[in-house]
Amino acid sequence: MMADTASICKRYALFNDIERGDFAYGAYAILSWLFYHKSYICHDGKLSIKRSYTKNELCAIIPKGWIVKRLLPYRLLVIHEPREDILNRGSFFTYIPYLLIFIMKIKMVPL
Repeated sequence: MMADTASICKRYALFNDIERGDFAYGAYAILSWLFYHKSYICHDGKLSIKRSYTKNELCAIIPKGWIVKRLLPYRLLVIHEPREDILNRGSFFTYIPYLLIFIMKIKMVPL
């Protein structure tokens, strides 16, 4: 999927996901039980956290040309930037587009 995405993207390709962690799991378990104890959300959210990757695990399996950045605790952003775009902007790597996308909760936007 990442190879296909990289081949068709013009500027950036972004995948936003949660990161597995003991604190995240425990905090979610407690808060979801307090607010949604009769809902499938409790079980589904904990299962999603258990099935997610850590940053190191994700770095080990992503294809070459992709990078993993941590945004906020327990959020990961996997980024691909076409090579010609990197060359056009030099070696300076800006996080502003990624932060805006994360804040706006948009999965993919043409930049």
